[in-house]
Amino acid sequence: LVGPRMARTHAPSGAGLAGLGSGGAAGRRAETFMPSCSVGAGIKSSVGVEFSRPLHLLPAWRSLGKEEERRNMPIRELECLSVSTSRKTVWTVHVVRASELATLAARVGEKAATFAQQCGFTARPGQLVLVPGEMEAPTALLGVAEKAADGQTARDPFGFGLLARDLPAGNWKVEAPDDIARDDIVLGFCLGAYRYSLKEDSDSAEVSKNRPRLVVTRAEREGLAADMARSIWLARDLINTPANLMGPAELARAARAVLEPLGAQVETIKGAALEKAYPLVAHVGMGSE
Repeated sequence: LVGPRMARTHAPSGAGLAGLGSGGAAGRRAETFMPSCSVGAGIKSSVGVEFSRPLHLLPAWRSLGKEEERRNMPIRELECLSVSTSRKTVWTVHVVRASELATLAARVGEKAATFAQQCGFTARPGQLVLVPGEMEAPTALLGVAEKAADGQTARDPFGFGLLARDLPAGNWKVEAPDDIARDDIVLGFCLGAYRYSLKEDSDSAEVSKNRPRLVVTRAEREGLAADMARSIWLARDLINTPANLMGPAELARAARAVLEPLGAQVETIKGAALEKAYPLVAHVGMGSE
């Protein structure tokens, strides 16, 4: 569920699932499960899941764009991404390296460059400042690391997460040097925008309107970086849900909801069938009563 890039992803072994069975609400014997799923061409494991292809390449995954289907999935939509349109007011984040400070005025204007200098902006990695842009619209400057000695740029999406936390609410586009991968910007922004809440989705959507949003193309919103962010958000939601609300039964339902639209065959084993097929797993669950 976590890594769409993975060529093969295995669920935990029997011992690992036994551990799941002994935590939180797992003390109830009827809620101790051993899932059995298959995804892809005839690949099946009696103790978990094996993906023969990355999730984002499966046709069923790409067809989940309908809002009606999305609502039935535990995967949340990325409200932090905003598809670019001509009707939106969009502000700009300029990604700057220390070696490029001499040309900053040409990018943002003399007034903004002077303002940034007076604020102590040195373009150190992770430094973010707001400066007055054209027509007094807010403009942001984000410092990033220099290229390596061999001229290569390190892939680091996490450096862009602070944009989702520290920018004012509104639509923001990011202008970065060509050697910085666009996927890193999208993924990092989404990871920084993650919030966990027990409130209804409608309440969460309302709150997201008062936060910064990254302007992307429609292709980027449905691309690999966005799919990875959705998967990571799902994993974080499953981890952050309180134990009294996320026992083995709920985890099994979440796995079914995510995997069946991808063509998986999901079987839930519980009760007497679990005791017969996996007695050690069943006894571990019983021990937490």
